[in-house]
Amino acid sequence: AAPSGDGSCSMEDRITVMAARGIQLHFGTDHDHVADYRPIVGALGLEPYMASVVASEVSPVLRGHHNVYPLTSDPSLPSGSQYLWYRELVDDTQQMLDILRERYPGVLIQANHPLDSGVGEAAGWSEGKIAKPDFWSPDHDAVEVINDNNREYFAYYLDLVNHGILPMGVSVSDTHGCTSGDPGLHVTWLHMSEDPQDYTDEALRQAYAERSAVASMGPFVRLSELPGSTLTAPTTLTAEAFTPSWIVIDELVLMEDGVEVEVVEGDTASFELDPEQDASYVVVARGSQGMAPVWPGRQPWAMTNAILFDVDGDGWDPPSGLGF
Repeated sequence: AAPSGDGSCSMEDRITVMAARGIQLHFGTDHDHVADYRPIVGALGLEPYMASVVASEVSPVLRGHHNVYPLTSDPSLPSGSQYLWYRELVDDTQQMLDILRERYPGVLIQANHPLDSGVGEAAGWSEGKIAKPDFWSPDHDAVEVINDNNREYFAYYLDLVNHGILPMGVSVSDTHGCTSGDPGLHVTWLHMSEDPQDYTDEALRQAYAERSAVASMGPFVRLSELPGSTLTAPTTLTAEAFTPSWIVIDELVLMEDGVEVEVVEGDTASFELDPEQDASYVVVARGSQGMAPVWPGRQPWAMTNAILFDVDGDGWDPPSGLGF
């Protein structure tokens, strides 16, 4: 919104739109500005329905954009206590992330749109390879898998998991105008209290540590095992996609180590998980019809964060080895 140099929506209008779209937890990630939307949430009488996370989007030109949260805004400091990356030269991206973690204790760091002005593009990522290690870091708590209808980042997430790097996959609107970027369509379902008034920064950190989330463009997907969990015995995994009437899910897909291994038509499925060696599993819900009349021309899609299967109970081993 307005604190960003490219934001055309006031902070008040941003909160109003997000509330109207049913968002319960708003992240105020403005470019290079620590913005606190909580007073606005209170002034608008929205505290029973919405909480807001104090955040910033650290936006260095050469190292990709990174959301950092939860923060504390200090109006007495430049840009509310923003990390001024353009005044502090670093030798590599990991050093920049180390500075962020030291400066903001307990911070969560999210890799934004990794293949478009993001860390993956900066580091020359291709499947299984990092071409420029100085511009790379695996030290992210979350990574965007959907951004403004772009799902190309899903492949990046799957490659990270295959190499034992386990950020939480999230879906974001990244909206710059009041309604552009489909705010309320791109959402991340977090395994937290349903009452926004119960929100705490520590509860957010715990949810991210568990990776118990669904990244969505429309549907919610419920599994019989929480996303992010680790299994050690053969399991029947049930999956169900929940949608309003104007969203139709055609199929549920089981992915093993980033590869589609089973497709079930409809919005419910059961998958037998009993691999011979350690594996990861992601369930994807997808539909071929547009989401008219609310979001015509957009097709529904959602993914659960990876469930890990540790065959021997001695710790999960990624299929492609640890790291790049």
